[in-house]
Amino acid sequence: MKTKWHEDNEAFLLFGAEMNKIIAALQYLSDKNPDVDGMNKFIQRLRNMSSYDQMLDKMIFKTASKLKKDPPRDSGLKEDGMSLDEILYRNDLKLTK
Repeated sequence: MKTKWHEDNEAFLLFGAEMNKIIAALQYLSDKNPDVDGMNKFIQRLRNMSSYDQMLDKMIFKTASKLKKDPPRDSGLKEDGMSLDEILYRNDLKLTK
């Protein structure tokens, strides 16, 4: 039986509905086969896993609080951040009409 369909280092994005279905299926299998080692631990890890949205929010919050405390020298960052116009200008970008 094939047990490896994807490479170990590949990452996949699932939405909550799909993740809930996977967890429910695994929980059903675990209930029917309680002697399978590590199944409940794996299910618990899936239940406690942070979503990408949560991880990004956490990263953005940490970055924003770090920049407010100690902005890089000559970055032009004000305490309240850069405006959209400033960001576009510094990166030589223009909005389309």
